[in-house]
Amino acid sequence: MFAWRSRVALCRQGGSIVKMRSGVLAAFAFAAASALLAEAATLGGGAVQPGPPIHQRFIGKGASVVRSPAGAACMVSAALDIEGARYLARGDRAPVDFSEVIRSYAASVQFIAAAPQMAETVRIQLKYAVADGGAPTLEIDGQTYDLSAALETSGDSLLLDDPAVVAALRAAIDSGASASVAAVSRDTGRLVIDAMPAIDFTSYDVCRVIGPATEGARAPELTNQIAVEYIAEPEAAMLATPIQARACGVTDPSVALYRGRLVQTTGFVSQTEDIFVAFDPDGTVRHAYIPGIFDAALRGDGAYDGGVSIAANSNDVLTANAVTGCLGAAPVAICDQSGLIGSGADGARALGQCYGDLLAGDPFKDPQFLSDFALDEPGAITTPPAKAGDAISQATAYSGGGFPGGFPSGFFGGVGGGCGGSGGGGSTPPTVVPLPAAALFLLSSVALLALTRRRTRV
Repeated sequence: MFAWRSRVALCRQGGSIVKMRSGVLAAFAFAAASALLAEAATLGGGAVQPGPPIHQRFIGKGASVVRSPAGAACMVSAALDIEGARYLARGDRAPVDFSEVIRSYAASVQFIAAAPQMAETVRIQLKYAVADGGAPTLEIDGQTYDLSAALETSGDSLLLDDPAVVAALRAAIDSGASASVAAVSRDTGRLVIDAMPAIDFTSYDVCRVIGPATEGARAPELTNQIAVEYIAEPEAAMLATPIQARACGVTDPSVALYRGRLVQTTGFVSQTEDIFVAFDPDGTVRHAYIPGIFDAALRGDGAYDGGVSIAANSNDVLTANAVTGCLGAAPVAICDQSGLIGSGADGARALGQCYGDLLAGDPFKDPQFLSDFALDEPGAITTPPAKAGDAISQATAYSGGGFPGGFPSGFFGGVGGGCGGSGGGGSTPPTVVPLPAAALFLLSSVALLALTRRRTRV
């Protein structure tokens, strides 16, 4: 089960009046910490709120099992080839070079079968806002289908639920027949034509037969905490191709980027099972990318500046898409959680939202406080594995500076100037998030707890 396991024992029961008094105060601190965790789940950017609790487990060949409060589903997904798509200018429909296009590499097509009926739907994540009257269409082997009614509230995705259309698209992909989707961009007036990608339905079809079961019939814990478990090693056979590197914003050929495999995610849904990783010479993960969805860049203090697509964080594949992909990414502090969270798969690594010492400004660096907090039993506390930094009061956003510092330019972009300006990929500047009220309560409770314990020693 992909559960978050706290490594910090806030308090232990004791028999003396002093220890009971401290325990009460620790309880207050624990309540405040819980409230703070809820508030800290806001990913940055002021109004950005955490999305629905989501768990995604990958089962091979691009397929996964997705669970949320709305239910469970089998899903298979493949990226649209946005570099190979056709972009035709407003007016004369002259071809537009891809270098002039801003679009997220998270553009994809997803086949979804939700339990218990397991009826198939298809979501096409265009990753550009469709113009009013832009008449999105699907063309399959010369036959055209009007998809105007399939446009979702987000304005940049299509949900196909007509069984005849879904079956026709599935048959075309299975047979290798020509299939494409076309629509007009609201922001540029360009006509965009995407070819449907090849999809291997093997694992997905097995999932549809047996249902979205989990190992041991135990449903995973649902959380909106951002985390990824993955397997990746710096092996020559796993070097990323130039196209894969560009999808991560990495254009320097001297940078070695390796393709890994996602085991599972929480807090968001990935359109791919691929994760791309750059390593330091000592094997430390320097950068981790899920193209257009997730990015983590190692800082000097051992934690990571992270970002997650607001659309991926906010939308649930089991419900209608309501949040556009044009919003970019929200910042989130990420720590190496290998061995602390995850399924325990052999060779798996994990990155997840920082917790523990970031909550109270790193009090665990104070030996006296540590001893007090453990009620004279320091062994009751295990310090978090990495320095998280004060990521609550300083929500560090991505810099947009490209590899190796910050996020690649345009990593979370849109189409043709629709998101971030017409001159290339845009980056959202950092937003300072005020310390939540719960944090003030926590800090005051913790301080009072320490003061009480110290007075007993006078």
